[in-house]
Amino acid sequence: MLTEFLEIERKYQRLLSEMTQQFGVTVSEWLLLVKVNAGTNTQASLARELRVDVSTLSRQLKGLVGKKLLAKIPTHQKQVQYEISATGTTVFAQISQAAEKLTQQLFGQLSAADMAKVREFMTLLDHRMNHLVLKSRKVGIN
Repeated sequence: MLTEFLEIERKYQRLLSEMTQQFGVTVSEWLLLVKVNAGTNTQASLARELRVDVSTLSRQLKGLVGKKLLAKIPTHQKQVQYEISATGTTVFAQISQAAEKLTQQLFGQLSAADMAKVREFMTLLDHRMNHLVLKSRKVGIN
């Protein structure tokens, strides 16, 4: 079963990558836009929420600022906050539409009841994976 999950994940990542590349961003950059658009706007909070190291995040943020999709806003506490720019808002909306279309292509044939089952299964799987990750950090993978 693990190989099936890996294959599905590989295909899903390819589809997401193709989708985001149409708009000149990576999947990771798109996820940053999602978080900043939702109000997570400091490097520390983004790193925490996305569970990425600060150096990787810093490069991604610099890339989005360079593409003029994010703007750096200095604060009084000598921190930098990020906000989505006008161009970023446009690109974010376009990617969101493409993501919705992809979601419909993947799940549009399912009934509401089937979608509820998929969501329930994904939630259970996520909880179980979180448990295993925490356990593996403590004692190593069993």
